[in-house]
Amino acid sequence: LFAFIYMLFFAPLALTYNYFIRALFLFILSFYEPFDFNWLQIEAIFVQSYLGVQKYQLFIILATLATFLQFREKKFAYAIPLVLLLALHVDTTSKALAPLKIKLVTTNINQELKWQINMQDKLVENNFKEIRIAIHEGYEIVVLPESTFPLFLNHRADLLNRLKKLSEDISIVTGALYGDSRGNYNVTYIFDNGEYSTANKMVLVPFGEYIPLPKFMRHFINEMFFDGAEDYTPALKPTDYTIKGVKFRNAICYEVTCEEIYENDPQYIIAMSNNAWFTPSIEPTLQSLLMKYYAQKHHSVIYHSANIAKSIIIK
Repeated sequence: LFAFIYMLFFAPLALTYNYFIRALFLFILSFYEPFDFNWLQIEAIFVQSYLGVQKYQLFIILATLATFLQFREKKFAYAIPLVLLLALHVDTTSKALAPLKIKLVTTNINQELKWQINMQDKLVENNFKEIRIAIHEGYEIVVLPESTFPLFLNHRADLLNRLKKLSEDISIVTGALYGDSRGNYNVTYIFDNGEYSTANKMVLVPFGEYIPLPKFMRHFINEMFFDGAEDYTPALKPTDYTIKGVKFRNAICYEVTCEEIYENDPQYIIAMSNNAWFTPSIEPTLQSLLMKYYAQKHHSVIYHSANIAKSIIIK
């Protein structure tokens, strides 16, 4: 479905030699997200270059290239690329790290094992081991990946009590499921000073956590491919939480690569991912590139903890 929608844009590019039409279609495509899937961000290819990633800079780049190609036989053509100077990335903003010692945990759990009930105790105890190591190393916050507790954590009072006790020595940010009478949620649990709160995911993965189709089609697909499971319930707006006086924006996996989560240009973002779904593939590399794109665009610092991908700080 994604490929078919994109084909409608790329077909005119193949059918015309008019470079201005090609540039126009590419620029329009940069605004379009078929079925809420937004990973074709054309500007992202400039993240590690001297060119900027804002929309106006993309327009300048495409218009300059189209003009050069259209008039490349003319004598003045080789002066046209000088217009690209207007698209240079000039960032005078200083992005300091959060004034806290934060440990990002990387796990390496295959997707085939992650949700097996006989693996649950082992995975849970590995999480507690990582937390104890972070305490021993003197960290103030430890961040574990998305759904690293592969269960509905709010239904396990024993685990909640253990985590609350440990949070008296270190703040814990971890991923797990949350379930109540209203629905099921993919959430971040924040344990701090013996208490805990949750931050719900706002941007769900299309065809992974919800079906972006009419209701009767959603039901059919969930029955056929997801054993009758219901779509997750999203938050209505981005969630911020404060640890030791520092405000963080919550982001879970896909949504850290979505514009909506960067509303009001958050200074610090704690993100967590489970990339085991996509191994082996270039998905972790593309996700990292997109995080750099949004961090540059919104002047944010991202702390990213991942399963089967490198945990990194992006600024």
